[in-house]
Amino acid sequence: IAAYGDLGHSRWSAMTNLKEDCAAGVIDAIVMLGDHAYDMGNADGKRGDAYMNAFQPTLATCPWLPIIGNHEGNDGDGTNRYSNMTFGVTMGGGDATNTRTHYGFDDGVVSDATRPLNELLSKATLVGAASMPAQTGATSGNSRFFSADLGLVHWIALDLLPSSADDEQVKWLVADLAAVDRSKTPWLVVSSHYPLLQFDASAHLDSPAEVYEGEWAESFPFAAPEFAEPVPVDTDAQGAVRTIGDLIGDATSVLVPLLDEYAVDVFNAGHVHDYSTSYPMCYDAATAAYAMCSGAGAAAGDVASFTNPRGTVHITEGNGGVPGVGGANTLAPCASDVEPWCRTHGTDGAYGRWLANRTHLTYQHVETNGTKVTDSFTIVKTADAKWGRGPGSSKTSPTKADM
Repeated sequence: IAAYGDLGHSRWSAMTNLKEDCAAGVIDAIVMLGDHAYDMGNADGKRGDAYMNAFQPTLATCPWLPIIGNHEGNDGDGTNRYSNMTFGVTMGGGDATNTRTHYGFDDGVVSDATRPLNELLSKATLVGAASMPAQTGATSGNSRFFSADLGLVHWIALDLLPSSADDEQVKWLVADLAAVDRSKTPWLVVSSHYPLLQFDASAHLDSPAEVYEGEWAESFPFAAPEFAEPVPVDTDAQGAVRTIGDLIGDATSVLVPLLDEYAVDVFNAGHVHDYSTSYPMCYDAATAAYAMCSGAGAAAGDVASFTNPRGTVHITEGNGGVPGVGGANTLAPCASDVEPWCRTHGTDGAYGRWLANRTHLTYQHVETNGTKVTDSFTIVKTADAKWGRGPGSSKTSPTKADM
């Protein structure tokens, strides 16, 4: 399974690699973690047309799970079209006066999206993964959040725009997680465009969320523009600036307990235009701390072990080929005294590949300026898939006060 986010018009995008991987049978499916084409609605939809024309040979070979990012949510009618249908058409009954009552097609609520790629992202996903009963899990009835079984992996796609799951989505997520049959899909991955734990974001928790969520920073060529500060900065009625730390905290407070309760193996995201991996992260329900697991593996006290981990591994693969990517990759271990939970951090264009059997789940970080795999690790499960709610390490949770 290929997984990456943020692919635009760039010489070093992942499109060529994905086409070759699909043709060679190296990958069997593609998960795009949001921000398609930069922007699909530009030039009266011609940008989206060109994107899909270039991608068509690949998608004819490998099935595609497109997740929405802030560039999709900022175009047209927000995320309404992903909950409903495009061009005033609904599927499976209802009429235009009805309102949504449950996860199905009996509502008849319409959307005003008119761009070709908008239609493909919303309609194709809606009548596919979001509506056809998976082997495990629960159908959502919309293309804003959904799940699918990809071989031995149950893959969940969330919409965190703006970075906090709404009640309807959380209700569905709990139902989906509870319905997963780990004897059929031993691996469980939750994904969204926005990461919950990421190296650069943790160093900029006081930066304005306005930039992190929007498109203002895309006009700047310097590194990590997601964390730049606009002038002026939007404030609330009390003059307070909503920060990245506030935004991530809202999402983690809802999702992290569920990752622990249902033994989610991986949280995979994009958005930040680089590469970041964590060690297994454990949640302590008594204190709400989220920290690198203590004694996570076969060897007691081995926090770096990926063998029988008791927590979720977080991966951000957020540069599938953003505009201006240079093809000069970097990769280094994280400084343990800065972010102890962070395993590796890299920059420039790349994508991820997941390889799974019943006991091993391997991740490969593949550079797009060739086919070189520059980072890889394997999660091994020789014990029961469900871990306990054991406490994490003595270090406090990597929240705004600690990251």
